[in-house]
Amino acid sequence: MKFKQFSRQKILGLSHKFHFPKSFNIFTKFKLLACLLMVIDHIGAVFFPQLIILRIVGRLSFPLFAYLFAKGYQNTRSHLDYFIRLLLFGAIAQVPYYYLFGWKLNIILTFAYNLALLRLIHCIKSSPIKLITLITGMVVASWLQFDYGWYATAIILLLIAYDQQCKGKWGLMWIGYWSVIHAFSWLVFSYQPVALFAVALLPAHNTKAPLSKPSLWVKYGFYAFYPLHLLLLMLAKKIIS
Repeated sequence: MKFKQFSRQKILGLSHKFHFPKSFNIFTKFKLLACLLMVIDHIGAVFFPQLIILRIVGRLSFPLFAYLFAKGYQNTRSHLDYFIRLLLFGAIAQVPYYYLFGWKLNIILTFAYNLALLRLIHCIKSSPIKLITLITGMVVASWLQFDYGWYATAIILLLIAYDQQCKGKWGLMWIGYWSVIHAFSWLVFSYQPVALFAVALLPAHNTKAPLSKPSLWVKYGFYAFYPLHLLLLMLAKKIIS
């Protein structure tokens, strides 16, 4: 009996605990969660628009991606290289994105735009001009139909502040701003206020944990995943229709 049980465990691969590869640090696992939520959202949008629950679950994906972008913005060795990568993969993704969702600029291009906006604001010395530039940038993002528009910029700024470990009264102010922004986020997408609860996922990503440098296939694999999954959805939609 024990022998049979042991053999069954061996066959099913249950005799050893599953371990992520060493290159899969906590940062990478967080990306996997964000990608999973995004795929659920896109499958719902393309194939099952009547299943609102898929879109609601998918609303949690953007704050996670925005947090990852905030981390990348603060830790990158070269903002220019970061911008070029975003621009390149965003441009590749735009064709299937346009086919699936119509005329909007995809989320990678949204991050590229916000990176350029943040660098511009960083170079400005005057605080009033910084504020004017920020507001203008948010209006332009919405006017040019970048995905998530003004909401993306607002959330990115808040998540940069979050990553700087706001505590005490500043932490309460952060929660207040986060709540207010999501109270108005229905202007961007009907179910976007649900993303308010994504804040509960953020502390699970320990920002103080040492992050090993990811391998190239992990690093660029996530960039490639976005246009690739859109391409697969586009092909599937063509086949079905």
